[in-house]
Amino acid sequence: MKLNRRDFLYLTGGALGLFMTNPLRKLEAAAPNLNNMTLIHLLMEGGPDFRHIIVPNPTSAYGQAYWKNRARALGVSPSSSGEWSSKYSKDFTIIPETTKHPEFGISKRCGWLVKKYQEGKVAIVCNVKHSESRDHQRSLLVLQKGSYSTAAFSSGGSGWGGRLIGSSNLDLNTNQKIISVTSQVRTFCNGNPANIVSFRNSRKFGLYTPSSNLIVNSWDQAPSKDPRVVMYRAQSTYYDRKTGLANTNFEPFYKHYLKLKALTQNIKAALQNVPLSSGLNKLSEDLKNKDFAQQIQSAHDAFVCRDLLGMRILSMNYGGFDTHKRQREELDGMLEEIFGEGKGLDELFKARSNDFQNSVIVAYGEFGRQLKANGDNSTDHGDANYVLMIGGKVNGGVYGDLFPSQEIPEYEYFHRGIKSRNNFRAAFQSLITAMGHTPTDVFNMTLTPGVDYENDPKWDFTNIVQP
Repeated sequence: MKLNRRDFLYLTGGALGLFMTNPLRKLEAAAPNLNNMTLIHLLMEGGPDFRHIIVPNPTSAYGQAYWKNRARALGVSPSSSGEWSSKYSKDFTIIPETTKHPEFGISKRCGWLVKKYQEGKVAIVCNVKHSESRDHQRSLLVLQKGSYSTAAFSSGGSGWGGRLIGSSNLDLNTNQKIISVTSQVRTFCNGNPANIVSFRNSRKFGLYTPSSNLIVNSWDQAPSKDPRVVMYRAQSTYYDRKTGLANTNFEPFYKHYLKLKALTQNIKAALQNVPLSSGLNKLSEDLKNKDFAQQIQSAHDAFVCRDLLGMRILSMNYGGFDTHKRQREELDGMLEEIFGEGKGLDELFKARSNDFQNSVIVAYGEFGRQLKANGDNSTDHGDANYVLMIGGKVNGGVYGDLFPSQEIPEYEYFHRGIKSRNNFRAAFQSLITAMGHTPTDVFNMTLTPGVDYENDPKWDFTNIVQP
């Protein structure tokens, strides 16, 4: 039987992703270290328009410019302030004015996000510079590498997640891992490949093991001819009977096989008595984005097996936010799948409430959208954007100027976006510090004075995330 590389990886447990592409990587079960914070990196590819779900009071000076020029994307008339106010009160949960921000609304379709904000566990970090380019691919690299000087097509090199997990101060032991549950490992994770574990379906994690009735060979039952079972019998017989491999070229492969086999057994045993909740199972039917539903289910299992996997960072992804047309019809539904009640993150943390208390979710895309709606009832590529940080370790609230007055006249023009006032290093400094490292090392970039703000001087970003 001839197998190509793809079939071989599938038959021998392709769910292990990166580990199977390099059999010499070190793979050991991590010692439990449950006091460590978990960073959940949620990449929202396409550039989500957070100004669509975080909106100003239409009676304010900023609100009048916003609702008039974004009316079509919001489904109201540009000339009817009555329609604006009606939609604002009907479709948005009103967040009262404080000394740090004006009154604003959060879309009720993002009910879980609203609830967590009201609990003080959501930080809205404003006007964060994402990229000087409005090209998706380059801006995705800038975002994930954490450096504004990132060149186009430079997919090599480390991501800021890889630098964080590989930093000397963070290495409490050698098993601090990034767990990637996306279809493809993202640039954010790049660094030391031995620190990455990749799988899409946690319930199929590890080396393939057929049920016992498929491998029985007796007078009254012939062994299965399923190619997966054939490969399993051949490999397991070969490796399990190997002796005397010490100090030979085959020893690393044999040891790696034993580690993979043990880890597979441990993961299966850990998950055997922890079924997915009915809400998590139902996501496969409820969400249009089936891949994200699978990621949420695998994220649940990654938390269950956190000590075995050595998880410190969880990498997730939701694509499709490049909404140039019919924004209200498309964007509302996608954001609800992530932030809605009974949807993705809500169901994950209903089942893993204790893990929420010790986690920080970073949700953002590669750039923002323009201030003024286009002719197709949507918004085009912009510049800066909000960054959302959510979790039990977050000191919630608004950080930065939510609706800068300088933007009011900008709404009259196409191609104007949110003005950059803060950079990645400023926005994430408290997160990086809380995880035991130095922001200038993780975000090692040259900043242009007056363009790349180290901090908007009016705001203190040093305490968004608790140690």
